[in-house]
Amino acid sequence: MSNGVKLSIVVPCHNNWKYTKSCLEDLSHLPEDHEVVLVDDGSTDLTEKVTRDGKFDVKTHKNTIVTRFVTPQGFAQACNMGFAKSFGDYVMFLNNDIKVLRDKETWTQPILEAAQDGALAGPTVGVLDQHLKFLCEATKLASKGFNYMSGWNVTAKRETWQKLRETALGGEVLPGMRADALGPFSCEFGRVYFEDTDMGLRALQQGIPMVVVQNVPLRHFGKMTTKKIGVSKHYAEARKVFLEKWQGRAQGLLGT
Repeated sequence: MSNGVKLSIVVPCHNNWKYTKSCLEDLSHLPEDHEVVLVDDGSTDLTEKVTRDGKFDVKTHKNTIVTRFVTPQGFAQACNMGFAKSFGDYVMFLNNDIKVLRDKETWTQPILEAAQDGALAGPTVGVLDQHLKFLCEATKLASKGFNYMSGWNVTAKRETWQKLRETALGGEVLPGMRADALGPFSCEFGRVYFEDTDMGLRALQQGIPMVVVQNVPLRHFGKMTTKKIGVSKHYAEARKVFLEKWQGRAQGLLGT
């Protein structure tokens, strides 16, 4: 599958071209065995023009694949489309509102090493209590409650994502996607939120470990897209679906 690609970095985006442009510029410093898969989820700003017309500098973005939805499909489906288009032995999902602070040529290497034994790896985890209430985001695994890898930056081997793909719900094969490559995110939560939380519980069910990688030189601005499309509305709708799905099932997984 690899076509010589070690790591595919899937970057979903919706508007906020200035963040996407900065992200792509930072990622352009990575080695040639890395590719970037940019998924435009129905943007209406300059992002739409750039992704529609393919106006990328070939030298700067030589390993960039661009795909787009005409209308927004949501974070999960955008990530799944990026997964379907990718070729890497490892796949990283990365939000567009990030800045690489240093080590622009090598910052992915500690993450790849952490993911090599089949783990989900990334710089932060979300922590829930035994009642599935969000407690905090942390840079180390919590000893109590439930940990899940934060979806703004999470990496795994393709085989690990394929295991999670088998338990993902609500996805569909859209134009340009391979039928066998629907991604690991469940699409039942609406446009945004709780996709990573749900994936963490499914990973726990399958015995897939999680590794927090310390000192990854990324700054995540956070909520640059969601605050423009309505945080509270989407959060409330997604949380309702999440609790209906997991509240009666999670206690056994958490050992309570």
